[in-house]
Amino acid sequence: MLGGMRDPEGSMLSETRSIDIAHADASRALGGIEGAPMATRLFRHPKAIPQYVLGHPERLERIERSRFPGLYLAGNAYRGIGVNDCIRESRALAERILVPAPGEGKRG
Repeated sequence: MLGGMRDPEGSMLSETRSIDIAHADASRALGGIEGAPMATRLFRHPKAIPQYVLGHPERLERIERSRFPGLYLAGNAYRGIGVNDCIRESRALAERILVPAPGEGKRG
């Protein structure tokens, strides 16, 4: 991945430069593999990863308290942007739906 909130210019590099950087990084990470890649593909997703702002956890708490019964929110905009975060949070949400907290009653 190139670019992002801390390096906005990184997403504006040419396709050739972007691929060269990605290849160099992958080569280092894989122990110095040499030679050009057999195939490359570049995808640009501006603003694809949410940027949590100050007060994000408090905002989530307000949303959770005011939600409609049976409505549950999950995804990378809430409690973690990575795939692992989404899997962890989805499992936790499923548990909360199936085994509600005392006094909450089963929903959904």
